[in-house]
Amino acid sequence: MSNSLMHLLLLPTRLSLRILSLVYYILVYGTAGITACLVLIRIAWTGFRDPYGTFQWTARKRPPDCLKDPALGDHAYLKGRIVIRFHKIAGIMHLYMTCRYSWRYQLQEFSSHYHTVALDLRGCGDSDAPVQLEEYSLDTLLYDIRDTIDELGLKSVTLSFLCHWRYSVVIVHFSFYSNTLYKHQDVGVPCMLIWGEADNILVEGMSGGTRPYVRGPVFIHTIPECSHWVQQDQPERVNKLMWDFVLDKDIIKHNR
Repeated sequence: MSNSLMHLLLLPTRLSLRILSLVYYILVYGTAGITACLVLIRIAWTGFRDPYGTFQWTARKRPPDCLKDPALGDHAYLKGRIVIRFHKIAGIMHLYMTCRYSWRYQLQEFSSHYHTVALDLRGCGDSDAPVQLEEYSLDTLLYDIRDTIDELGLKSVTLSFLCHWRYSVVIVHFSFYSNTLYKHQDVGVPCMLIWGEADNILVEGMSGGTRPYVRGPVFIHTIPECSHWVQQDQPERVNKLMWDFVLDKDIIKHNR
C-alpha cells in the first residue's frame, strides 16, 4: 500500500518532467528545423533567380589593399621550424579564424612606443595552412611563437601578448619552455580582460570565471554597447584601457 501511494505521489512530478522534456525537444529541434527550411528556401529561390551568381565565387589574385597598408608597419614573411610561411607586420596575436588586420588600431596606437608584431597564425590570413590536423597541436603553435622570436633576431624579450581567448592558452603554455634563452613572464603577472557587454559568443558572466586560474591580479573591464570584437568596435576605449594598464606604476613594479 505504501509503495502504491509513493508511486501515486511521484506521478505528477514524473509527468511534469516528461512534459518539460517534450517541450524542450519540440522547441530546440522545431526551431532548428524551421531555420533550416527558411535558409534552404532562400538559397533555392536565390539560385532560381540567379543560378550563375549564386554558386560562384571570385578567387582573389592579390589581397585587399587594406591588408598591405604601410601605415600598419612593414609587411614580411617568416619561415618556421618546419618551413611554414608566416605573415607578420612590425606581440599581437589575432583572433581565432581572423587575421592580423583585426588589431590594426592597436598597431597604429602602440607602434610609436613599442616594437609591435602582429602574426598571422598558421591556417589564417596570408600564412600557410597545412592540411594535417597534427600540424595545429599546442606544441606546434608554441614552436611557431618561438621561431618568430628567432626570425626577428630578438635575443632578449619579455613576452607580453594581446590575444583572443582561444589562443591565450598558447601564451600561458609558452612559459613552460624553461630551456629557452628568453626571459618570460610567469603566469602570475597582472592580467587585463576586456569584455564586450553585447558579446553574443561569450556571455559576460564568464569573465569572472578566469580569476581562479590566474595567480596575479586580474582587471576585468566590460565595455557597454560593444560586441565580441572589442578592439575593432571601440578602439579608442580599448586603447585607453591598455595604456592605463601598461603604464600603471603598481603593475610595472609587480612585473619587476
